[in-house]
Amino acid sequence: MPGSATLKAVVEAFGEGILEADGALARRELGRIVFADAEARKTLESIVHPAMVARMRERLAELSTSQPPPSVVAIEAANLVQMGAVALADTVVMVTASPDERLRRVMARDGLTMCEAGGRMRVQEELGIDDYPADRTILAEGSAEATRAQAQRLWQELVEPKEGPPPQAGK
Repeated sequence: MPGSATLKAVVEAFGEGILEADGALARRELGRIVFADAEARKTLESIVHPAMVARMRERLAELSTSQPPPSVVAIEAANLVQMGAVALADTVVMVTASPDERLRRVMARDGLTMCEAGGRMRVQEELGIDDYPADRTILAEGSAEATRAQAQRLWQELVEPKEGPPPQAGK
């Protein structure tokens, strides 16, 4: 977020050129830098990952003390393992699609060329983002509605377990 300590640290590491005119992060520009340079990516991760994990911990603590506390909390994080936060989850769900579908979606979402999107996907493969063990998998190949239906079925399973102990507090 503009003005945050994390963004300030990222700007210190990468320069003002990664900011939009309004002070927001220019994600495409930063992505261009870090997906082309492994050391730059590691620098970014050393700044962002600890901040992300700390924020997740804070938010989970806040939710655990709310009345009533939620029975299930979802954390969206493609690199949960890489940032050292997998212990925060009782169940890890991988949402995936074929390489061709992922390439198409990344290009459409981020306005990238096929070469740029392919480069990002290669880095993700090198990092093993799609290889870590997940408790459940949702295959997002079809329509958005079909994927949403899979997610809703899984959510119902997690929210209303058939038998067994209740979920652990704070997770």
